[in-house]
Parts: sequence; structure tokens; C-alpha cells
Amino acid sequence: SLSKLDLSNNLITGTIPETLGSAQEMKLLDLSFNQLWGELPEQAMANLKELRVLQLSHNKLNSEIPRAMWGKMGKLVSVAMAEAGLTGKIPAEIGMAKTLRYLDLRGNKLEGGVPIALGELPRMYEMDLSSNKLAGELPFSAAFMERMGRNLRLGRNEALCGNPNSVSAVARLSPPTSHHDPQQLHHHSHHRHHVVMDQSAEEGDDDDDDDGSIAPCVKSASWP
Repeated sequence: SLSKLDLSNNLITGTIPETLGSAQEMKLLDLSFNQLWGELPEQAMANLKELRVLQLSHNKLNSEIPRAMWGKMGKLVSVAMAEAGLTGKIPAEIGMAKTLRYLDLRGNKLEGGVPIALGELPRMYEMDLSSNKLAGELPFSAAFMERMGRNLRLGRNEALCGNPNSVSAVARLSPPTSHHDPQQLHHHSHHRHHVVMDQSAEEGDDDDDDDGSIAPCVKSASWP
């Protein structure tokens, strides 16, 4: 049975076939750096119950993120769908993937709010939602923000702001020099990270490396 399918960096065109779901023993699927387009096949993805690593980054999907698959992929550890042409909202159902440790959705056209369920994933180690069109108040707790530190990247979402209780001034969440390889998560050290809460603490940063900042939400003043 097929346990690993790596077709990355091949400039493959067309859509992802529904027949992919017949490979129910698959543990790794990498279709990144191609020219795939169209909707993600929701039922086919949901059938991949043994999948640990899903990599679809750098494609032209023009697809919303399927909802049904997350509760059925009970062994999923890593999902990379950066710059994949994703649209619509981030589904709260991602929070059902309790084994998830790495989530990369940067550089898409995702809009709307950030589901609170993302901040309740017990094993989450690195999350990148930067460079989208996300908006509203970030629902993450102060404890989650502190635990994630710089492994949580939210910048370049102009309409996204932070709860003042969890973001005391500005939660500056800059990217690391390079993104982790999702397939090598088990090799990463679990050293403590720190959230830099004040932008002034990072004076002198190179703007080219800046992944933006999340300002605290400002409540409208009430007038008598």
C-alpha cells in the first residue's frame, strides 16, 4: 500500500483527483511547488485517516479550506498550505485535529476572523497565518501567546488586532530566518520562546525581515 507520495517541484497542472482518497494508508502527501488549481477534494482528503504530513504550498488552488476532513484525520501532525491560493475563512474545524503541531497558511487570501479553536490545539508548536486578509480581534489567550512566542506569526493582516489582555502593547511576531521543515518536527528542540510585547524592544530590525505587528484592539469611545 502507498504510504508516501512526494510529487513536489514538478510543475504539475490540473486538479487534485478524488481517487487520491483511495490511498487510505498514506502517511505523507507532498504536492507542493506545482501548478495545481481547483477545489481541494474534501471527501478524498477526509479518507486519508493515517495522514501525518500534508504539504500543498505554492500552488494555484483558488479553493476554500475543506471543513469535514479535520475531524477524521486523527494522526495529522503537519499541514503546510502557504501561498496555495486559498480563499474564504479559516474553518474552526481545524481545532478538531488535536495532534496538529505545525500549521502554515501564510500568503493566501484568507479572510474573516481567526477561530478560537486554533488557540486550543494542545500540541501546537508553530503556526503561521501571516500575509492574509484576516480581521477582527485575535481570540488567543495570553497563555497560548506566551507558549507559542515567535513560533506564532500573524503579521501583514491589516485588520487583525489583539485583545489588550493578551497583547499588552504590540505583539511583534517576526518570522525566523527560515521556516521549519514540517517533516522534521520531531527533531526540533523545545527551548523556551518569548513573545516581545513592545515594538520598541526590537528597534533596529531590518524592515525586509519584518512580518508585521498586531496592535491591540481599540474600543470605540461611548459618548453620553
